[in-house]
Amino acid sequence: MKQALMREGFPTNPTTTTATRTQFHFMSRCVVFLLSLTFTAMVLMKEAKADFMENQILSTTDNDNSFNRYGSSLAMSNDGSYLAVSKHLSSVYIYYKSSSTSNYVHQHTISGKDFVTNPWGTIVGYQTPFNGIQSISLSGEGTTIAIGAPRYGTRGCVSVFSKRDPGASDWYSRQADCLTASYSSGTAQQYNDHFGYSVALSSDTSLLAVGAPNTDKGYVYLFSKLGSSYSLMTTLTSTDAEYQFGTSVKFSVDASVLVIGAKFKNNGQGAVYVFSKGNSTVWTQQQKILPPELKGVYRFGSSLAVSKGGSTIVVGSCEDSLNATDVAGSVYVFQKLGQAKEYTLSQRLWANDSVTGDRFGCSVAMSAESEVIIVGAHTRSHLDRTLTGAVYVFKQVEGRSWVQEQRIVPDSSNTDDNFGYAVGISLDGRTVASSGVKAPVNSVADSGKVYIYK
Repeated sequence: MKQALMREGFPTNPTTTTATRTQFHFMSRCVVFLLSLTFTAMVLMKEAKADFMENQILSTTDNDNSFNRYGSSLAMSNDGSYLAVSKHLSSVYIYYKSSSTSNYVHQHTISGKDFVTNPWGTIVGYQTPFNGIQSISLSGEGTTIAIGAPRYGTRGCVSVFSKRDPGASDWYSRQADCLTASYSSGTAQQYNDHFGYSVALSSDTSLLAVGAPNTDKGYVYLFSKLGSSYSLMTTLTSTDAEYQFGTSVKFSVDASVLVIGAKFKNNGQGAVYVFSKGNSTVWTQQQKILPPELKGVYRFGSSLAVSKGGSTIVVGSCEDSLNATDVAGSVYVFQKLGQAKEYTLSQRLWANDSVTGDRFGCSVAMSAESEVIIVGAHTRSHLDRTLTGAVYVFKQVEGRSWVQEQRIVPDSSNTDDNFGYAVGISLDGRTVASSGVKAPVNSVADSGKVYIYK
């Protein structure tokens, strides 16, 4: 028996067995202790990295006059490798993320000579100092951009540019001239339609939505890509045919859902419309979304963000005067969960330090799976500096509610910077961009800066 036990590798001495067991239990406790230390260290590291930190500041030095407002709109590719920034009066700047430094490097400028030329020759998309580039949208890969100039000429214009090839640094226009459209009735565009007030490219570039909210009731023109150019596919409007439909437009990443804002509807209270195409190519209105209570709600639909599959919609209502704070602003999160056919309100977000005049929600952005929501409040004041602006970071807790985790204000902020005027986020939620559209550069007022956070 003793020999059999020895062959099986078991000790036969009782004293040896007890010692071995004691050593085993001691080593087990050591392993558990070390694992707990490792886990604690990982949690602490995660917590230490939870906040976004300022990584880079972008600006231009070709500020020939005030009101350039670099950062008046911005757009980011899905993975954050490309960033587009518009300067209200003249140009769009394209940046790519360097593989060696992970910083953004300027690649190309789309300027007046590339875009459309007005009767005065050189300025892109505007005729008076307060008109200009209103909206831009990048494709998922960041290699195609749509640019809206709603006050160009008398009717507005949208131009589409693409990189010549993946390794090239130059961009070319996909259209010989700017895109225009006609009403669904077949009549021509009218004076002051503001065609291009809002634009949205689908991630795969197959679709382009253009808002023209300043018609009698507002339209969104939907273009499809045929070969290398875009052609009008259909014209969308709301079933209740109300005022200023199309002030904001946003596709889900998979382009199955198109969300359209009408922020001036109901005497300025606003509304949002959800369109989908299902398994066909016909887009139909699926739902009209109103804020849960109309009293004190203003500009609902000012800004939009849609999750990857379209199950979550974030709606900015940046002039809300709820909770006795005028024009403080708020953001509404709507979700369509499981087999539900309609979106329902999941949560209303507001700044935990909300004060009158913040305009929280005039800009919003969201990661692919809605884990991170970024909200701009560009007229928020900070310390003794008025209208510096701020950006708020909300993160989802255990797949349910969103909690404010951070308020971002640049260390170098100045009075009237309007930080948070435009915001963007990569789909993985790791890179955030925000503009201070009136920040001075080289002592030139209203020049604008864009801040990158990681």
